Amino acid sequence: MNIFWKTIFLVPLTVALAMCTAGCKSSQNPDNANTSNSSPDQQTADASSTEDPANANVVPVSNTTTSGPASAPAPSQAAPAAAPTAMTASAGDTYQAPTASSVASTYPDSEYNADTGYGQEAETYAPQPPPELPTYQQPPCPGDGYIWTPGFWNYASAGYYWVPGAWVNAPYQGALWTPSYWGYRSGRYAYYPGYWGRHVGYYGGVNYGFGYVGFGYQGGYWNGNNFTYNRTVNNINTTVVRNVYSYNVRNVTVNRVSYNGGPGGVAYRPHPSELVAIHERHTPPMTTQVQMVREAQGNRNNFATVNRGRPEMVVASRPVEADKHVAPPPAVRYAPVRPEQRVAAPAQRPAEAQQRPEAQRPGEPARPGEPAQARPGAQNPQQRAEQQRQEQQQKTEQMQQQQQQRVNQQKQVQQQKAEQGRQEQQQKTEQMHQQQQRADQQKQVQQQHAEQQKQVQQQRTEQQHQQQQKQVQQQHPQQERQPQEKPKQEPQRPEEKHPQ
Repeated sequence: MNIFWKTIFLVPLTVALAMCTAGCKSSQNPDNANTSNSSPDQQTADASSTEDPANANVVPVSNTTTSGPASAPAPSQAAPAAAPTAMTASAGDTYQAPTASSVASTYPDSEYNADTGYGQEAETYAPQPPPELPTYQQPPCPGDGYIWTPGFWNYASAGYYWVPGAWVNAPYQGALWTPSYWGYRSGRYAYYPGYWGRHVGYYGGVNYGFGYVGFGYQGGYWNGNNFTYNRTVNNINTTVVRNVYSYNVRNVTVNRVSYNGGPGGVAYRPHPSELVAIHERHTPPMTTQVQMVREAQGNRNNFATVNRGRPEMVVASRPVEADKHVAPPPAVRYAPVRPEQRVAAPAQRPAEAQQRPEAQRPGEPARPGEPAQARPGAQNPQQRAEQQRQEQQQKTEQMQQQQQQRVNQQKQVQQQKAEQGRQEQQQKTEQMHQQQQRADQQKQVQQQHAEQQKQVQQQRTEQQHQQQQKQVQQQHPQQERQPQEKPKQEPQRPEEKHPQ
């Protein structure tokens, strides 16, 4: 009976405390509150100082500790529970949030390390590190549903060239962009391309800015079918973009280093949530994005050897549209994780990351609003078998996702090679056509020259013939006059008669 009455007393007390706490939080940021003169169709989400809704962009990992790099900025508080709209799907199973121990056992350091790209395949390699990231201003967001993709250095035979940052129309609802990055691998620098997915993965801890602070993405989040933008890190015109909120992102270290590992690089290993996101199903860059990379490579002024690390066009002049009929990967649903049980974000003090929720005393009833905890050793064999089955199923699905990712990457590489071969064949065809045109022109010139020579020869022949005719005419009249001329006869004198 005592337990029952204690419970009856604690329930209303807890509700009252929760209402007071909510009232205090709602008045902490009066500047972010919606005013009465705001337009009714503008939806503005005001985040509290201790909870960033963009934490839903990373995989929730519970009951773990980590000591992220000092160079990877993050919020000062532990990441809260993921927003249900970003972690749920209309169909499919719900999985328990992974723990540090399960992540470590699934992705051991012996197989998933810097030399192996943590399970990612490098697209290309370079002998020297990329230049520093240039500083630039973000263009205004063109409208709802566009995701900012930061600019980056790519590599070709002529060296590093800059690919401008751009607002890209998301290929499907819930799509998040993981930027590409360079990593030091066995004495050289490997390039890992970006991808679309349900969660933001590992991008080397590089601080690209505009919400990509080295871990996750704090520039916005999917609120149902609408993407909501954090206007403190994005260039947002609220007359164009309606779904906005304000959350101050605290940067611990701001630098322009553009690669991970190696001399002078960002010293940062993947967070457990990033390891899980790496091996989820992804969508490679769209053809419109690949076309933008090719256009950047075709511009000589984008190469670092020409611009000395200061490209003229750092951002795209127009937004990039999405490909049609992009098949989204299946949504992954995780059970909600309480903030105090969630893994600490990188760049947080280890003492804060190692905090645990207060343990429940044996025999004490469950606190109001909290599930009852099982006593140590109370797990029966069926529960252990079910847990092992779920872990094995999760591992199998992760292996399938890795295989599918490899197949997609190989398919993308084959498509790129086929496209490159097609372009080379087209160039050869054009060169042959140009050579044929030049040969035809030369032949035409030769024919004209021969015709001119023929005409000149003909004219000479006619002139000679005319000269001969004149000579003949000059000689012929003399011959005709000669027979007509008779010798002149002297007049006969009359005979003289002699007298006889």
